[in-house]
Amino acid sequence: MSAILSLGVIYTGLGQLIFNTEALAVGHLFGVIMAASLPTLVMSAVKEATKTKWV
Repeated sequence: MSAILSLGVIYTGLGQLIFNTEALAVGHLFGVIMAASLPTLVMSAVKEATKTKWV
């Protein structure tokens, strides 16, 4: 829900007017998504490499 609301603020005309935002280019949006998912990917790789069970 948070992601949907954030995208609504960034990509709708009303959201851009109220919050003074600008739409991100597709390449930049992809970079943000990759950077945000990096910790999850790294922890998954560590978990697989060490065969550790996380609670």
